Amino acid sequence: MARKKVSKKKKITRKKHDPVNPSHYTDLKISPIKYIAANRQNFFEGNVIKYVSRHQKKNGLEDLKKAKWYLDFLIENYDDIYS
Repeated sequence: MARKKVSKKKKITRKKHDPVNPSHYTDLKISPIKYIAANRQNFFEGNVIKYVSRHQKKNGLEDLKKAKWYLDFLIENYDDIYS
């Protein structure tokens, strides 16, 4: 009687999730945080850059709406923020 070959399952390697450096930022040519810091952007400007940069890989239209909210805030409060 012939013995059955036991097939070995292939081990699937997955990219480990890194909550500090997620792929929706690290896959970009320039990470938003480095751009924001290098250009000394304020909190509101930084969030516009962050949400626009990641929208295609993370939350789509929701991220664009968040970016718009921060941009609208900057426009509405321009004199107070930049004077």
